[in-house]
Amino acid sequence: MTVHLATLEERAARGVDAQRLVVLDAVKEAPYSTERELAEFFGIDFDILANRLTDLWKDGLVKEGETRVCHVVHRRRATWAAVVVAQ
Repeated sequence: MTVHLATLEERAARGVDAQRLVVLDAVKEAPYSTERELAEFFGIDFDILANRLTDLWKDGLVKEGETRVCHVVHRRRATWAAVVVAQ
């Protein structure tokens, strides 16, 4: 691996980490919102938000909540909430 390629991969990884933090903060700020509601309210690209939510869910940092009618698409969608970690 060249130094240039390694640098690009590190920058990309930092970008994903930053996206994860933004999405996690959004979920904490508006718990039990749908993906579409979070994307619209916080101005986050939907595809990025959906991908980072999946990452956060796999890492146990967010959980899927009840389904309800989304205020954006007017269809039943899952809601999301941050997982509370006991200290």
